[in-house]
Amino acid sequence: MATESVTEAKAAAATPEKKVGGFEAWGKKWGLSLSLLTGLAIWLTPISGINPIQHKMLSIFGGAIVLWITIGVNFAVSIFLLICFLYF
Repeated sequence: MATESVTEAKAAAATPEKKVGGFEAWGKKWGLSLSLLTGLAIWLTPISGINPIQHKMLSIFGGAIVLWITIGVNFAVSIFLLICFLYF
């Protein structure tokens, strides 16, 4: 029993905890909101010379790029959201 707790303590000491700080922490907190606001801002901005479908695509991909840069959510989740937005 004592050797198991010593082994567990050594394993816990050997694996350093990953501290999230700086841009990564900011992205986790605000990335999703910022990407939604970016997509909405592009959607509400009148752009001449493109049809409504192109305008929709531009706003979706603008929000997706912000989401990927900030890493607000996991990449798999962001791809799932992107495909859902493109479908509708």
